[in-house]
Amino acid sequence: MRAVDPTPLSSGIESSPTPDAPESMPEWVRHRRLSWIRSADRWLCARVDEPDDRVARGAVIVAPSFDREAVVSFRTTRALAARARRAGFVAYTFAWSGDADSSTLPEDGDLARLWLEDLTAVIGHARGLVGPDAPVHVVGLRLGAAVAALLPDHGPGRRLYWEPISGGSFLRHHKLIRQTSVPVPTLESVVELDGMTLTPAQVSGLRRLRAPSAASLGPHEELRTESDRRAAMRLVLGAPYFAHVPHAALDEIVERLPAGEPVDLPAWTPQLVATMSVPDAEGRPATVTEAMCEIGPKRLPGIVTRSADVAPRAAVLFTAMGAEIKAGPGGAWSRAARELAPEGVLSLRADRGGLGDDADPDHAPEPRPYTDSAVLDVASATSWLSGRGLPVIGVGVCAGAWALLRAAADHDAALRAVFGVNVVHWSPDSAVYTEAFYAHYHGQEAADRSAPADRSPEGRSPEGTDTPDDAEGDIPGASRRGAGTVLRGGLSALRELVSTELAIRLPRLRSALRPDVPLDLTEPLLRTVPRRVGITLLYGCHDHRIFLGKGGGRSMRRATRGGQQFEVVVDPAIDHSLFAQAAQRETLEQLRRRIDAEAPVIPTEPATAPAPSTAEPGAPVITLTRVAGVDHVRHQGQVSPVSREAGR
Repeated sequence: MRAVDPTPLSSGIESSPTPDAPESMPEWVRHRRLSWIRSADRWLCARVDEPDDRVARGAVIVAPSFDREAVVSFRTTRALAARARRAGFVAYTFAWSGDADSSTLPEDGDLARLWLEDLTAVIGHARGLVGPDAPVHVVGLRLGAAVAALLPDHGPGRRLYWEPISGGSFLRHHKLIRQTSVPVPTLESVVELDGMTLTPAQVSGLRRLRAPSAASLGPHEELRTESDRRAAMRLVLGAPYFAHVPHAALDEIVERLPAGEPVDLPAWTPQLVATMSVPDAEGRPATVTEAMCEIGPKRLPGIVTRSADVAPRAAVLFTAMGAEIKAGPGGAWSRAARELAPEGVLSLRADRGGLGDDADPDHAPEPRPYTDSAVLDVASATSWLSGRGLPVIGVGVCAGAWALLRAAADHDAALRAVFGVNVVHWSPDSAVYTEAFYAHYHGQEAADRSAPADRSPEGRSPEGTDTPDDAEGDIPGASRRGAGTVLRGGLSALRELVSTELAIRLPRLRSALRPDVPLDLTEPLLRTVPRRVGITLLYGCHDHRIFLGKGGGRSMRRATRGGQQFEVVVDPAIDHSLFAQAAQRETLEQLRRRIDAEAPVIPTEPATAPAPSTAEPGAPVITLTRVAGVDHVRHQGQVSPVSREAGR
């Protein structure tokens, strides 16, 4: 697949399929074909992995879980597809409607019905390739198993339900995770999960999904649960960097799927462009197009979003958070791209090497995000996007923003501005991000705290019935702990608090005490970013303290004295990973401000002349308000009086 020029985009664009990739390309690049698959009036973002010589012995469809579980298990589902491909199957992975890069869900949509339509559409696509007599197997993971259990007879093939969970249990788990792990109030009128929202109608449909049980299995159905319950939960819960791909389990699953007679696959053209209707800023329907493409020498997967009717005035590059996928936290980048398109913003969201659909299926642990190759990948995407002749703003969270700043500093990336959210690690030297660094921040002890075990192999209460969705209490599997365990946990938390406060208040002393965690200050990176590149940093209160403790205030004052546009916005609604919907909305609004500053909207009517300013020319603008009793600080050009003291 060649990089598709996004101007113009039409449904007639054809693909140069990825199998034309040279033999020097990795296996997972040579055999993948990215395509949209139509499901009723929606589009599913899908990946098709074809076997060697395009001779198939059937198809395997991996039905994923949803929202955060789908992100955490993303590498596992891709690795399962890779093993199925090597066994001679055409392998399909995809995202449900309303998740990741697939079409947005209708607010009144019945999730059970819509997702059954999605799975049926993918099966239909597979049948079109392998024919009516070849086996088409479905492996459903967690919530995907509950959807697969709704399928009527779909012809030859088995269904394997892996760690199934009901919609009610899923809802209860992730409501509780959102409420206990993110200290930001939830929105009214919707149900917030960890990154996603559901309307009452969508919640009703989700609750209709029932987990298949051993007693209900038919002759071509199988239930698989892992004996190691903590390992099973780490498939889908916690953070992606805690999830290791269970290669032995994947091999066992593929071995359970019988192969059919060899079939030569017909020639087919992936659907690279999807047309979607989204509301514009006034609530009117607007048409946007999303074109799949591959970027740079590594052929990194990307999606270009633009309006079908409005000429673009600016370009935005969205890059993944940490080691996650290009759709952004809770699909935030996908939604933002579609909302911004009718406002004249062309955007590209692209995987970095080793992440998302470029992940190595044989690599079990987390891909490392703080690498020189990640910086080169961002620079390559920026170069590709800048060829559209538009000002480019790079957008990233944490490690994604670090890569953008490095690309601007080291590779003269054609960025007009960098919009970074909760950047907490600053050293530009990738060598300092050692295994000790990752062990400290992403280590086994933290993983054990992060991934709770379920109460039973079926993901239900011991009595076999789900507890109510609004039930209070611990995450399932949290057992009663003795006084000694509580004391040890309290001491561990105290040590972590002391370490964190040292990092914030006295970073040099903390580095001296913890040689495994190198000194990390803002200035070595920020002083190398060219003055022509504007910087907006958006922080929650805690991460902002870390920024100031690492010298962020001094770096900002030095940059603005040199004429660089530098802005820091602090809002208590911003959680680190943008799980809260309030955080995602504030991020989008601040990004709009940055875009408008770089590429103002041309008014359609003569504008009224603004009132003369009483500020001195070049004076910094400082806004300090109070939100929910917490200082809400906007700095433009310098730190505010409140933050200046902390930044010394």
